[in-house]
Amino acid sequence: MDPAGFVSNANGFNDLYTTPASTTGNWTLAMCDGGPADFGTLVSWSITIDYTTPGGGGGPTLTYVWSPLAGLYTNATATTPYTGGNTPIVYAAPTALTVYTVRATDVATGCFTDATAIVNYTPPAPTVTPSSVTMCLGDPAVKLKSSSSQAFSSTFNSGTLALAIPDGPASWPQTVFPGVVTPNLPVSGIPANATITGMSVKLNLTHTYIADMVIVLKAPNGQVFNLDANINKTGGAGANFINTIISSASTTPLSAGAPPYTGTFRADAVGATYVAVGFTVPGGPTSPAGYIPTVTNFNGLYSVPNGNWTLGMYDWGFGDLGTLTNWELKIDYAVGVPATPAVWSPAAGLFSDAAALVPYVAGTAVDSVWTRPTPAGVYTYQATVQSMPVASTFTNPGNIVINASGPATPYPSNITVSGLPGSGVSVQSVILTGMSHTWGDDIDIVLQSPTGQNVVLMSDVGGTVAVPNATYTFVDGAAAMNATAANPTGTYRPTNNGAADNWPAPGPGAITQAAPALSTFTGNVNGDWKLFVFDDVGGDAGSISGGYTINFNVSIPPCTSPARTVIVTVHQPTTVTTQPVNQTICTDKVATFTAAGGGSGPFSYQWQVSTNSGNPPWTNITNGGVYSGATTATLTITQPPVSMSGYHYRVIINGAAPCSCNIIQCHLNSESITNSSDQCQSIYQLIPWFGNYTVFNSYTQCRRHLYLAA
Repeated sequence: MDPAGFVSNANGFNDLYTTPASTTGNWTLAMCDGGPADFGTLVSWSITIDYTTPGGGGGPTLTYVWSPLAGLYTNATATTPYTGGNTPIVYAAPTALTVYTVRATDVATGCFTDATAIVNYTPPAPTVTPSSVTMCLGDPAVKLKSSSSQAFSSTFNSGTLALAIPDGPASWPQTVFPGVVTPNLPVSGIPANATITGMSVKLNLTHTYIADMVIVLKAPNGQVFNLDANINKTGGAGANFINTIISSASTTPLSAGAPPYTGTFRADAVGATYVAVGFTVPGGPTSPAGYIPTVTNFNGLYSVPNGNWTLGMYDWGFGDLGTLTNWELKIDYAVGVPATPAVWSPAAGLFSDAAALVPYVAGTAVDSVWTRPTPAGVYTYQATVQSMPVASTFTNPGNIVINASGPATPYPSNITVSGLPGSGVSVQSVILTGMSHTWGDDIDIVLQSPTGQNVVLMSDVGGTVAVPNATYTFVDGAAAMNATAANPTGTYRPTNNGAADNWPAPGPGAITQAAPALSTFTGNVNGDWKLFVFDDVGGDAGSISGGYTINFNVSIPPCTSPARTVIVTVHQPTTVTTQPVNQTICTDKVATFTAAGGGSGPFSYQWQVSTNSGNPPWTNITNGGVYSGATTATLTITQPPVSMSGYHYRVIINGAAPCSCNIIQCHLNSESITNSSDQCQSIYQLIPWFGNYTVFNSYTQCRRHLYLAA
């Protein structure tokens, strides 16, 4: 039996709370008595609603795992590192801009979702050398230098080797290219908190045809990077590498050098395979295993600097032999948190040159300034630095061969972009370096983003003329490329002058873009970017010898460090405001000489004496004997003997450091005992005689007078 108006229509409790919102509101309890003669009273009633929220309740329904681990902590003071466990809260204090990902996983179902957070870093206050300055008004300017990190280089040498390189194959084509691997070159001592900033390899290798060589570098992290691929895939004649340096800092290809290639060059940086003289060959030896290139830039080797490094190499041509006699690895690194140059404030009293002629411009970021404020006083300067801009330039310097018709080699040429935020990044420019071709109109080039968006950089431009080793920079808003005439090195907007062009698989196929623009690249830019180069008419060929570069705009504001304070104290120069006065005294008298210093005090005094008529040596006076006040403003000479005749005196006055008085500039007028004379007087002794005074005897008494004069 149901009470009137309360007919049961639910099959169970679950029907009463279909959604969280359905539990909110007025709940009513209704009841009735099913039989006569009995009565009852409801004293009270309550309702309990059990519910769970994600991660709550009797045990978390979601787990939270964060990555990467670097820069994450489990406490707000950033002293306890996060090690990868389940926690909904972490504290980020990275030393580089980092994109953090948190993965939330439902324990019951295994379903998960990811969220990201971009955290920029705040550099510490810079170190300023010197930390404070005390100078004298009029002194030369003092250099203030800011630094946030210290640069170091470590070099590791193999010592003398005699590593023979097996001869290459006698017939082609080949897929097996056995080689040789150097003994381990152990690297140690690179600090765990160091940032690797560069790397180079120096080679000494005798070989009768050095362009046969393919050489790779293997790092302790297992990654392999190509250093030399037949002299940038040219295969030119000539012998030997002598002190040949392959450096991450160089932009000069090996093909620009000449045997024995003494100098500094960039790596050829080919991938797992490459094409040279019409053949596809591996970028490193096929045996022993593990020496095929896995990365296309030095950066891929940096993650584990300490450990064993090796070279792998093979000879791809028959009839010439070689021996590696020595190799050397140089690692450049910085310790500390990288930051921009400092901004100094206030600008008054700071200069951009040591001569203090060019005033420092407020807001300019520079490592060093020169300080020379006026007038005398105490000046407080502050220096701040900012987090470094996000690395936004990515390059593949590998040569792209534009074949006489069809796809280029490689096709595509890839650039792997990583470490950029997943949103808010745009393409600023694309640069093609060292393009040459005998017929410009043949070249069709499209760039494809990791998300599959395509922008035609150039197509059907340049007419029938050759492209003369040009470097093209593509920027939205620049002038279009000329469709019928030569396009010299310069900046252009992406230009497509024709109907649909086709880039066959693995290219994007047919594309029609009347007004291609880099701004159409949107979304997450991390991943593989692909440059497809196609020659659409046979008979002419060329290359892009320096590969290509993509520059990105990253709209992340920098973080500013705390200020480093530098106190500059400027004192007045020390001067002499009171000179002593020459004196002439008798030997039983006292001479005093008084001097006074001016400028910034406190002042100290040291009196000196010359017993050589004012010539050196000058000797410091100490109190005792005839002297007192030797280190005060007043020197007292009490009852000097005749032997001091001819002595000269001076005082050195020191003011506030560093404005100590120069001893030559601060000589006082010298005082000396310059002569003596006898002054005699008659002494009459009177003897009474019959009540009258009568002269009984007389004698002469003499007194020696000492004359002290300047």
